[in-house]
Amino acid sequence: MSLILYFGRDYVSSLVGVEQTVVLAAVALIWVLQGRNFVVSALSGLSRVGRSGAVNLIEVFVRSTVQIALVFVGLELFGLVAGALMGTAAAVGIGLYMIPVRIGAPRRKEALSLLSFAKFSFFREFATKAYHNIDTAVISVLIGNSAVGLYNIPFRIALVLQVFSSAVSTSSFPEISHHDDEGNYERIGEILGDAMVFSAIVAIPATVGIFLLAEQIVITLFTSAFAGGASVAVLAVAIEIPSGFRGTLTSAIDGMDRPELTLRADAVLIGTNLVLDLVLVPWIGIIGAAIASLAGVTASTVYLGYLFVEKLEMPLTVFQVQPLAMEVIAALVMGGVVYGLRETLAFPQPWNVLLLVGSGIATYSIVLPAISRDIRLRLIGIVRDFL
Repeated sequence: MSLILYFGRDYVSSLVGVEQTVVLAAVALIWVLQGRNFVVSALSGLSRVGRSGAVNLIEVFVRSTVQIALVFVGLELFGLVAGALMGTAAAVGIGLYMIPVRIGAPRRKEALSLLSFAKFSFFREFATKAYHNIDTAVISVLIGNSAVGLYNIPFRIALVLQVFSSAVSTSSFPEISHHDDEGNYERIGEILGDAMVFSAIVAIPATVGIFLLAEQIVITLFTSAFAGGASVAVLAVAIEIPSGFRGTLTSAIDGMDRPELTLRADAVLIGTNLVLDLVLVPWIGIIGAAIASLAGVTASTVYLGYLFVEKLEMPLTVFQVQPLAMEVIAALVMGGVVYGLRETLAFPQPWNVLLLVGSGIATYSIVLPAISRDIRLRLIGIVRDFL
């Protein structure tokens, strides 16, 4: 793929309507992404989830910082690609340093096992990359490159949520795989239930908060030039709720050695997203692409839940509704407090936003453990393990 892009960069540049520097940066990004995926997988497989999370956090920080800076100075599409390249390269360098074992060639048995799993993993990785670029491609073709930055920049707000939910799903995979080998399906259900609760514990209140403060946050972080992306920011954060569930279910099904099932769900994701993009983007613009992404992720998540119950014969009770309902209630209480303060406070920016966000975090952090005994005990257990 990279060779095709490199030698055909003149044709690709004229076909897509971008400069050759963007194509060359994309070629470099393809290679660097392979290294990034390797180091994260290696750290996760060695149960160094904290280190893999740090690698992801470094990537997000560098990528977001560079992208925002380059888009702000007018580089637009090149700025987005270059930011992704620099962030990924930083993650690879740090990740290789963090791997605690010597890297060598696998034995024959290990290689065959890897190839057996990889035949599904390859298509799933392709599907993931396709999903992340469908919206941008459709917007670029149907609206123009100028709308791509306005669409992608508000999604930067959700990056921290992505890192958090990714850490939850990544940490659950080796545990579920271990208990699947032992046939301990009751423990698998417990791990999945806990992971789903924690995958949404930040995304749910963040969705309520961004709904109330979207425009203020977007303007504070990205200047008033991106105020038109406030609605996209709301949907970008909301997507992280089903996306967190989807990541957790995917890790569980993969951990039970059924990657062909998650590949089906990826097909649902891409198909739904693409069809809705082609319908909604010409009609309502970039907000249509965000709606399409939300619908696609939600449909894929529901399908994964169906497969987990029907194909793997797991009980519905693994989906713990009560703790999730408590998270929603606590988020709504937080929203009430933030709304009241928003109508009262009149400090200059960015202090107004910082106070509102801080008050929201404090309220949610107090209310949720107070109303949910299950979550309170889980949090106490995490703190004790940490200490």
